[in-house]
Amino acid sequence: AGRRWTPAEQSFAVSVANLVSLMLSWRAQAQSEAALRAIVESEPECVKIVAADGRLLDMNPAGLRLLDTDRESEVVGRPVADFVHPED
Repeated sequence: AGRRWTPAEQSFAVSVANLVSLMLSWRAQAQSEAALRAIVESEPECVKIVAADGRLLDMNPAGLRLLDTDRESEVVGRPVADFVHPED
């Protein structure tokens, strides 16, 4: 029979386990986001993320090429309507 843990030791062990679990979760999320980013960046078609108010939040390189730019800073934050031909 081993020694019994005090409530403080048990609480500390649970806190450490929770912290390790959280860190592993963050790491998995970061890896998943990196994989998704790689897919979107290599997609040959335009991929964009638009806010509910219609502002452009993100666009992949293919979309930027359609707009004749390679700089996200020129398009991010602007209304998507700014980039749509009036007759479309």
